[in-house]
Amino acid sequence: MASVEGGGCLHRSCARGESPGMQQLPLDGDLLPRVVSALGQSPLFAQLTAEVQAQVAQRASLFSADLGDVIVEQGDPSSSFFVVLAGEVSVNIRRDGELMELAR
Repeated sequence: MASVEGGGCLHRSCARGESPGMQQLPLDGDLLPRVVSALGQSPLFAQLTAEVQAQVAQRASLFSADLGDVIVEQGDPSSSFFVVLAGEVSVNIRRDGELMELAR
């Protein structure tokens, strides 16, 4: 499970579905350059040219999530990923009935 700690915006490459608290935002104005910049800082996209990063960003969906929103659940199939623009996300697993934090 990945949940939002402290709120913030989330970029999702493929809008398969939304958590109840997540809201889709328009990707316009100064947000598109912020998404391109975030992609450039990600090891996954850093080797791409700025032009290709911009093309990827233009195909993206931008979401805002509130503190405590669950972004994905452990065991759910996925066809998307997130790049965090602001805020913090906690990644947890449930093991033996207890929630364990893997990353933040």
